[in-house]
Amino acid sequence: MNIISYRGPGMAGGVSSALALLWRQQDLKSATWWHLSGADLQATDDIDEQPRHLSAISRAVLDGHYRYCNEFLWPVMHDLPQFANYRADDHKLYITANRIITRNVLADRSANHDHPVFVQDYQMAIVPELLERSGVKSLVFWHIPWPENVAPQHVRQLSQIAKGLVSAEVLGFHTMEYAQNFLNFVQQNVPGVHVDFEAATVTRGVAQQDALPWTTGRHGAVAGRTTAVITAPLGIDPTFWKSSALIPQIRLHGSEFAWLHGDIPYVLSVDRADYTKGVVERFRAIDKFFEMKPEMKEKVHFVQICGRTRPGLPAFDQYWNQCKFEATALENRWKTDSWSPLIWVEKPCTGAELSVIYRDAAVMLVNPVRDGLNLTAKEFVASQIRRPGALALSGGAGAWHELGDEAIRLHPENSAQMAHAIEFGLNMNTRERLRRIAIMNGKLARNTLNDWWGQISARIPSGVANSGSSMLSAVTS
Repeated sequence: MNIISYRGPGMAGGVSSALALLWRQQDLKSATWWHLSGADLQATDDIDEQPRHLSAISRAVLDGHYRYCNEFLWPVMHDLPQFANYRADDHKLYITANRIITRNVLADRSANHDHPVFVQDYQMAIVPELLERSGVKSLVFWHIPWPENVAPQHVRQLSQIAKGLVSAEVLGFHTMEYAQNFLNFVQQNVPGVHVDFEAATVTRGVAQQDALPWTTGRHGAVAGRTTAVITAPLGIDPTFWKSSALIPQIRLHGSEFAWLHGDIPYVLSVDRADYTKGVVERFRAIDKFFEMKPEMKEKVHFVQICGRTRPGLPAFDQYWNQCKFEATALENRWKTDSWSPLIWVEKPCTGAELSVIYRDAAVMLVNPVRDGLNLTAKEFVASQIRRPGALALSGGAGAWHELGDEAIRLHPENSAQMAHAIEFGLNMNTRERLRRIAIMNGKLARNTLNDWWGQISARIPSGVANSGSSMLSAVTS
């Protein structure tokens, strides 16, 4: 199977990292992975070899695409429209970038275009429609939420995204909630389709055909095509995390990891300084925890492995500054000469390093306001090979739908509730921790990364309708 994604093999991002692992495990030698590296569109034919250069994309196009993705689509999809900033010019550049990428992919003569295409990332939502116009079948995995409520002023833009997605043969979501939200939106806002909620399918070209780009026949698209909408939460490779957690701690020696070797237990969080992740809410909960339990001073650390994200975009820059302000206030209020309540590690850690850090955490806090899945919750659980820690998880994380019954529930908007949850996690007895971790590990074992891929690949038809110059002309016209 071919892959088109915003990020390539080895780059940050849960799904891209998972695809890279699958690519290596399943030896997908006859497939091509197209992706961006800066302003360069590249093609990877072998994960162990250097990618091929396909085309340079202008900085103006990529900058507009980037802003549309992160200043508009990201907040709207996470049910946080108050952060959305829509610019019509950026919207046009988003479509332009999708067209340029698709055109170059179809023109890549070194690739085997007999494979269907796995389209990954919300940055590529128009690509499936462009591929279908060229007779190429695709699957999409939507790794972020689909919103339950869409403001009227955003419906037109999301309808365009939805039309692109239902041009795929299969559309996957992490949770049933996201899939249901999508089907509801399509039924209400996308004309000319039939939504079968029981079968979880969308059939196009059933009404108003002349108004829809899919059904005009101009580029060979077929009316009446059906998209299967499936729920397939991304799994992890538990064996990797368990084996990595056995690595001796000597690999983590250094001043930035001194807390790992001390006698003070720590409460861990691993994420980015993104307003969807609840970082500010976490700091306020930690402050409330010490306010409620001042005797815990010098008896616990809160460790935050968290880097800056999307610098240069105002909402994210402002959030980063707010995080720093809240962290400083927390430090100034509670620190002593020999102890700090908050340890902030900004440098990224490798998976092997994280596994050891996960392993020894007393409590893992995963408290997004809204998140697609949050694989850190699963990684933490898989890394519990000795004295188990407790997972505290927000209902706003997609992982809640799989692990929530055995996790401690967090309400990010309620500092006092989170503080009580932290206390509960720290005081949980070993027997109860073992029981909960064992049940969660059982769930991880039943939905591994390979199981997830099996659900996806089993639904993908083989072959394409046509190829060659007719494919390219469909995208350029």
